[in-house]
Amino acid sequence: MRWFICIIFISLVPLTVYAQSASEDAADRPPSPELPDDPLSTKAKEAYGAGQYNEASRKLFVLAQKYPENPAVYRSMARANSWAGDVGKAIVAYRYYIELAPDASDLEKVKAELALCLRRLGAKAPSKELPAAIQAAFSEVDVRSKAGKFTGKLGAFGALADIRKAGHISPGVAQARRSIRSALVEHSESALDRWWVTGSQAEVNTLTELAAGWEKAADIKALNGKDKQWAAAVDGLAHLASNEPARAAELLGPVAPGDKKLRYAQVVALVRIGRHKEAKVILDALVRGHADARVHLLHGFVLRKMKDEAAVESFMMALDNEDEL
Repeated sequence: MRWFICIIFISLVPLTVYAQSASEDAADRPPSPELPDDPLSTKAKEAYGAGQYNEASRKLFVLAQKYPENPAVYRSMARANSWAGDVGKAIVAYRYYIELAPDASDLEKVKAELALCLRRLGAKAPSKELPAAIQAAFSEVDVRSKAGKFTGKLGAFGALADIRKAGHISPGVAQARRSIRSALVEHSESALDRWWVTGSQAEVNTLTELAAGWEKAADIKALNGKDKQWAAAVDGLAHLASNEPARAAELLGPVAPGDKKLRYAQVVALVRIGRHKEAKVILDALVRGHADARVHLLHGFVLRKMKDEAAVESFMMALDNEDEL
């Protein structure tokens, strides 16, 4: 009997030490991720708590579309799918959680839940590789973005929509959005440069496509503060190129300060709608120091409109810098 008790005691010691070690290890890790502060999170929790696991899963899928890199969304989605009997989707979601939160305090628990799901499906467990169609769609997002094609079914956002319609959500969606955003910035900078270079202005269609692309990006909450400025700038240039100077002046006003090219575009818009006094104030600042010849030329034009004798001096400055035109 004593030997039996001893064997039991010895066998329990390693388990106790392991449990203490795991507990101490978890304490050193970052806290468990939480769901985003969003009404959908509350609705998903309510559905889950009421045993409506399919409904919870649907709400969590929509939540993941808004926050594709939030680990807690995938953990909750995994558990909802597991209880709903869709173990394959649960496995995929568990994997994304582990990928996004490799140091979370509940990592061992989540891994154990994943292992249980894997045992339930065995050889039928989903592959870690994305389906070929989804991989192709992600590739199309990059290709179309780099080509400057953003809108419509054959644009980058069209490929992103195909991914969503296929019922796929993953952290890769966030990366695809960043790819689109990066391409929008690059093409917007290029369009502004072409607009500025004499004889090589960006086409109306290009500016309109970029403005629509920025609007789509805003729809999926893929913009930061600087991106919003780019969106307004491109939209302003598009209206200016479309002979809608009043709207262009309105859009460019808040974002033009600090950028001489956008300031110049703003002045052109103001001149076209006859707001010469406002245009003069901006041009007075632009012509200080070294300024492009066209700035001096426009300055002279505005001064002449205002019957200011200093117009001659501005025209002379433009001639002195005519090699820049």
